[in-house]
Amino acid sequence: MRVSSGRWKYLIVCPDRALFHSLTAVLAELTSGSSFTDIRAYPDRRALADLVEREKPHICFVDVGSNWDSALGLINELSTFAPSTLTVGISAGGDADAILRALRQGANEFLCEPFTIEQVGAALDRLRRIKVESDRLSPALGTVYGVVAGKGNCGASTVACNLAYQLQELNPQKTILLVDMDMITGTLAFQLKLKSAYSFVDALSQGVDFDREIWQSVVVKHHGLHVAIAPDLPVGAVPVQEVIAMIDYVREIYDAVVLDFASPYGEWNEQTLTLASELLLVTTNELPAVYSAQKALAHLEGIGVDRSKIRLVVNRYDPSHGVNQDAIETALKLDVFQKLAYDREAVQKSVLEGKPVDGKLANGFRSIATRLYGSTEPEHQPKGTFFKFRNFFERERSATAIPQA
Repeated sequence: MRVSSGRWKYLIVCPDRALFHSLTAVLAELTSGSSFTDIRAYPDRRALADLVEREKPHICFVDVGSNWDSALGLINELSTFAPSTLTVGISAGGDADAILRALRQGANEFLCEPFTIEQVGAALDRLRRIKVESDRLSPALGTVYGVVAGKGNCGASTVACNLAYQLQELNPQKTILLVDMDMITGTLAFQLKLKSAYSFVDALSQGVDFDREIWQSVVVKHHGLHVAIAPDLPVGAVPVQEVIAMIDYVREIYDAVVLDFASPYGEWNEQTLTLASELLLVTTNELPAVYSAQKALAHLEGIGVDRSKIRLVVNRYDPSHGVNQDAIETALKLDVFQKLAYDREAVQKSVLEGKPVDGKLANGFRSIATRLYGSTEPEHQPKGTFFKFRNFFERERSATAIPQA
């Protein structure tokens, strides 16, 4: 069974010590990098609120068998004042009435002894999906944009770089992060002419205990962006739960995160792609690329990426060669979100100088960034005598306007 539960912070309220040890043995096997806080007695409301505020747990396990009323009250309170904390009822027995009542009070899951890898792993995967969707909709967390090509050599990394540039330029007061998620052949460091002693993989050993000092040693600042590059040398298997923990962390400290993926295929990519709030699928209008995009789209839906989250970007679009827009949309059953002009010289200049592209192509990337995220950049005031008079009369009219009742 594949478990993609990630690293969690657990709060375990469990007076029954045998039940506690039984649960934590399975959790340690499933999520070895996770941490937990052990609470041996049911806390009152104030103590519970302090615990949640201090520990910020992802999941709270509540023993419902030791004291029925206290357990149900605690579950109800958590669902009221800490809805972002997922709640799981646990019990030594499989009392159907206890399970139903706990779920009615707000528990997201219920687990009964004997706890098994399969049972707890499946529950954690369901909770992960709930958390991903909740995070995606949360205005308090940064938005994650994934960029992936349906076929190699479609320019997905160029799209990722310039999307991040434009997000930063349009929102200079915001913090934007660009991450090269290709641990085998990542090229962002080369494209942007960056050097760093560390890659984002070096931060993963910190588990759930990332902090800003550690992260600042990993990222490189470039044209206002923060960039986390891939390792210089190919890296073997990195536990996906560690990367999930990293993405959870960066969402808390950045306003927007752009992830540059190598491919939609493979377990590592599949599980991290699903964390994106929105996913840009990049293709060109060449027939083989459109065919590959069709297969990639079907694959993404097969791993649980909702089609409504996918934005189709046609890079290097040349209407005189290849498939036209109508044919692409018919083949993929998906509207083209943005066509990007074919400007080989602008891209080559950008790579040689390690800078954003300019000209017409830059306008295309700006359009993507604006439609995805918006802009906080102040509009430029028009100049000239006419506009000065117009602004003067608008101020006068505003000053003498009669307030609405």
